[in-house]
Amino acid sequence: MKAGVGFSEHENSRQAGRGAAEQAVALSGEPALTILFITDSYDAAQVLEAVRSVVGVSRLVGFCCGGVIAPQGVLRQGVGVCTLAGCFNVIRTTLETGLNAHPRAVGERVGRALLVEHPTDGLVMVLPDAFQGNLPEMLRGLYN
Repeated sequence: MKAGVGFSEHENSRQAGRGAAEQAVALSGEPALTILFITDSYDAAQVLEAVRSVVGVSRLVGFCCGGVIAPQGVLRQGVGVCTLAGCFNVIRTTLETGLNAHPRAVGERVGRALLVEHPTDGLVMVLPDAFQGNLPEMLRGLYN
């Protein structure tokens, strides 16, 4: 597996997304999974479109955050991209809503979505909105 990371503080949403993605892909090669972090000062749709134009068919997950941790420190306005390339058997992503109202049910839906083909091992990354819902209960549902 090879990983790449890229960061941009460019003010233009498209240029920031494209620049960060190009840096990451230059280090990893063609990614199987892309993780995108943006601060709220950007147009998320434009950043996503620009990142997609670089990473192609890679699975993509991401979120808006209060700051992006970069080698130069915390970027209060920035885009961060992490790309992972290499030999992956299966990569699944899912998005669920309703965490605040039904945290356990959300966790159970995520678990079912990830187990579609009955995998026996693997890695699960959960990127919940920490300001919503009961996260321990959501994790109980996921493990259920």
